[in-house]
Amino acid sequence: MTRTRLLAAASLSALAAPAFADTDAQSRSDGPDEVIVVTSTALALGSDDVAGSVTVLGQNELRRTFNNNIGDTLDSLPGLSSSFYGPAAGRPVVRGLDADRVRLLINGLDVLDASREGADHAVAAELFGAEGIEVLRGPAAIAYGGGAIGGVINILDGRIATEAMDAPYDGYVYLGATSVDEGTQVGARGRAAAGPLVLQLDYERREAGDYSIPGFAQTEAERAGLPDDEIIEGELTNSGYIFETLSGGASLVGDWGYTGFGVKRTEADYGLPGEEENLVMEQTRYDLRGEVRLDGFFERVRFAGAYSDYAHTEFDEGDPETEFTLNGFEGRAELTRRGDDIRRGAVGVQVLAQDFAAIGDEAFVEPVSTEDWGLFAVERWDYGGWGFEAGARAETRSLDGVRASRSFNTWAGSGTVFLRPDENWFVSVNLSRSERAPTDLEVFADGVHVATNTYELGDLDLGTESAWSGEVSARWRSGGVRAETTAFYAKYDGFIALTATGEEREGFPLFEYRQQDADLYGFEASIEAPLGRAAGFDLIAEASADYVRAEIDAGGSLPRIPPMSATLALNAERGIWSLRGEGRFVAEQTRTGAEERPTDGYTLVNASAEVTPFAYRDIRIIAGVRNIFDEEARSHASFVKERVPLPGRNVRLAVSTRF
Repeated sequence: MTRTRLLAAASLSALAAPAFADTDAQSRSDGPDEVIVVTSTALALGSDDVAGSVTVLGQNELRRTFNNNIGDTLDSLPGLSSSFYGPAAGRPVVRGLDADRVRLLINGLDVLDASREGADHAVAAELFGAEGIEVLRGPAAIAYGGGAIGGVINILDGRIATEAMDAPYDGYVYLGATSVDEGTQVGARGRAAAGPLVLQLDYERREAGDYSIPGFAQTEAERAGLPDDEIIEGELTNSGYIFETLSGGASLVGDWGYTGFGVKRTEADYGLPGEEENLVMEQTRYDLRGEVRLDGFFERVRFAGAYSDYAHTEFDEGDPETEFTLNGFEGRAELTRRGDDIRRGAVGVQVLAQDFAAIGDEAFVEPVSTEDWGLFAVERWDYGGWGFEAGARAETRSLDGVRASRSFNTWAGSGTVFLRPDENWFVSVNLSRSERAPTDLEVFADGVHVATNTYELGDLDLGTESAWSGEVSARWRSGGVRAETTAFYAKYDGFIALTATGEEREGFPLFEYRQQDADLYGFEASIEAPLGRAAGFDLIAEASADYVRAEIDAGGSLPRIPPMSATLALNAERGIWSLRGEGRFVAEQTRTGAEERPTDGYTLVNASAEVTPFAYRDIRIIAGVRNIFDEEARSHASFVKERVPLPGRNVRLAVSTRF
């Protein structure tokens, strides 16, 4: 596909798709009693009314929990972990699923980078300047099609204003520092209004050196046979990074709605931990968003489009080896039907078009053009004590490579019954059928992927992956107590997995994309409850746990499935002070895939304090320590867990202010 065709596809954005971020409808104060509108769902429901498992993190909580990349920042949420490839690269893993089964979005549109094409590729999105993140798991994310079988992570970056300002100008400044890698973080945003016009400018920069580790980088099994000069101890070499983002936006806002345009430039230079390679990444992204409120059968129309010019080059000892490029566009639009007190609905269309290429000595996939089209509809009937929600989506995908062209037609359907036995309860039962078309990498890969130390081989004859899934969720809110639990089961026909063969090719272990029938099941549970007062502090306890099991019908387990984990935390609130102590428990993983080693469990103890010292100004000072006891920890979901452990003890200081 040529760039001309990509731009032609952009002109169809007014046709586009199911769900958008709509920050003007949201409450982001992080208060325990706030009703937060989840804009990643097509009907923009309140978080307590979403049929399925959903988590919303506001701006203040994001800055308190910020931890380098998006995968590491979210990995303590129930059902989530990280594909950790050092502090620069890490995508979220949701219920054991990652890459193309988890849609990573910015304001409802794809990140349009190469992070799905390799675990070592960083996500082109910054978090400490974001206004919030919405996490949808399982059937709650079905509106986004096969690429969201696992879930949706929607970053609300706030770079395009969606409502009028209350003052002529406002903004924020963020400054942070970390000890484990001598890192620094700087962020700033300024907005100004001139009548209906709102202008905005953002800047973020993160920089860090090599991070400290508690012991050896390589596991004992990995160190066996290595010469002494290749064994790394105390500090993980080549794990430093620099990320820098500059963006600007302009919006027209009024009673009729809004429309805005934004441009973002991201540049990064980061190392592959323990190796001699580094990656230099750059992306220029253009976004157009808008909403027009209607007075008729339809209540509103939303439209959005994003175009990305992305490239990164992999260097080996300073010499360029391979360049990855991705030019892509995604557009979507949605019509919401004006409903009554009982019924509401939405319809939409989506288009995605991208050209991906890898050129150089380590190019493991040929140039491929991808085109996706999707049609979507959802209806909800709410009778107060009970209700029903149904959705359907039809998709088509075409892959055009050098050796072959493939096309796929897929569909997804979901039905949910929800109950409110009383004002404190919300219970939902969901049954869904979904299909996912193979990706460019799964079909066309054929080469050495040095970052994962494997030879990856796709399959030109792969078929679609389909699944029947069921989910039961229950939420309870009463007297400050908030509890939620979800149990899920999914039966996959033709699950596509990168599988070790036990053979070698060109001196590297051979991994093939193969289809196997598989079952995934598990649960997530969380509770938050007040404990009373002590020394003038209000005490609030939190507990959460999650588990996923992935069995291959022919025998064995899928690879890189996270083990059971749990978090216990105690929060103490008093006036300007907010204190938190937590223990993060991750079990050992012994149910491994082919040619995969078990991973030891670990316990991390963390603590943080936040103070807002001035009543007349929103200034927050954050101090925290992660991994207080300097424990060795490794992520089983990581391709490089045998040689890249998590960081050791880390002291973090940060200050943020709004004006």
